[in-house]
Amino acid sequence: TLTRMVRPYELTDLLQTPKTAERVFGFLKELFKSYMLVVSLLPNEDFVFFVQLILSGLGCENDTVVRLSSSALESLATFFYT
Repeated sequence: TLTRMVRPYELTDLLQTPKTAERVFGFLKELFKSYMLVVSLLPNEDFVFFVQLILSGLGCENDTVVRLSSSALESLATFFYT
């Protein structure tokens, strides 16, 4: 599954290659935007992993990663509060 592919990488590893980081966070943005119901049904540890990754992305120096993380977090909040 996706979490098995992403889990071995730390955020610092992802940020070493900005294009990879932007693609990973872009994927998370789309996942949270378009498939939030599926995301909400993930096992707890996988859901928490993705949320922690998004929260970590908010503190990055890469503006694109911050923007994508913010968008994913906004989608999560919209899903839970509407």
